[in-house]
Amino acid sequence: MVILPATFFTVPVFVFGLFFWQQANLKAHRAPPSASCLTRLHPVVLGGTALTLPLAPAFSVGQGREYDPSYPLDVNEKAREFCAKTSAGPIKITNLTARLTPDYTRHLTVRRSAFCASVKPYGWWHDLCRREHDDNPPSDYPREVSFYVLGEYNSRKMHAFSSDELERLKVDGLTAEELGRGVRRFGDGHYSYFTRRDVPGYLARCYATGPMKTDLACVAGYRLTSRIGIIYEFLTPADTFAEKSASFDQRARQVFDSLK
Repeated sequence: MVILPATFFTVPVFVFGLFFWQQANLKAHRAPPSASCLTRLHPVVLGGTALTLPLAPAFSVGQGREYDPSYPLDVNEKAREFCAKTSAGPIKITNLTARLTPDYTRHLTVRRSAFCASVKPYGWWHDLCRREHDDNPPSDYPREVSFYVLGEYNSRKMHAFSSDELERLKVDGLTAEELGRGVRRFGDGHYSYFTRRDVPGYLARCYATGPMKTDLACVAGYRLTSRIGIIYEFLTPADTFAEKSASFDQRARQVFDSLK
């Protein structure tokens, strides 16, 4: 009779036990938020302004000056953490970003999210959840819009732009061109800069893109309130910048207003 050592049985049992524990732990880590978390609105305060946020996969919420703590709501673990924090009442945040045009790697994930499963009462919902990348006409919403508390968030590091870029640039030393509708263009070679008379402090920084270099990829920013800055990205034909920039600006503000 052959007597096997105890380790002959112990090691496989331990290995299989560890494997199943890791799988269970991974499943719990990736588990979606609860039904109540997915359906309720989440109270936050940004720069003294009370907002209520849906659990939209487009949103990323932050409470620090830079990367952490942050809650990208398309990541289940972070979404559950955010739900837990807001369950007791409003929390103070320093920044909020809405990515309204998901990139190709996230497009299907966003489409299949609980937030996109049924129509929501937000003007930007269709662009996030139903619009195709090649839809015409293009969206009037910015591709991405961020709101942050002045002095409490490092937008220069996180976005390479800020709501006070007009003061930093000192456009008075650049050659100006009047485009109509109160819009002025300033050039320094690679970039074009635009100001709007109807939006104090507004500055857009753009560069030519597209097959024929007839489009402009832009980032714009200014102080939305005395405590809150706004930054957003958009793409527009160069020859219609004056009209389209006004439309994008209106839509960017509407994102913020829709959350009040």
